[in-house]
Amino acid sequence: MMVQTQQAADMDRVVAESANEWLTAYSAAAAQVVPMIAEQAQMPSLTPQTIYAMANAIEQQADGIVKAYESGKEKRAQVDDAIVKGQRIIQTATEHVSNTVVNELVGEAVKPLPPEVTPCQRPQPVDPERA
Repeated sequence: MMVQTQQAADMDRVVAESANEWLTAYSAAAAQVVPMIAEQAQMPSLTPQTIYAMANAIEQQADGIVKAYESGKEKRAQVDDAIVKGQRIIQTATEHVSNTVVNELVGEAVKPLPPEVTPCQRPQPVDPERA
């Protein structure tokens, strides 16, 4: 029984030594790996250069939008001006036509009738039985 007790004690010692060696090796590896993992986890995914490039692109987009707005505003003002001037031209042309036609019609209406036309000379209706 003594041999068995000695073997059990040796086994216990071997297991304890193995566990200690394994835990020591694991701890040493973890001491190296965990800081690397933590470093990687703390690293930003974007670089300052990427942020600056994005910001510059947004600035250029904003400048383009403002320039387009100013250009469009100027062009819209030109179109508005053309609409007002065109409306005046159309109104003047319409008035010219109306005045010319109305003046001619009124001028004709106030002229005396020629002597050969009298109000009593109207054509008589044709009687279908006599025709």
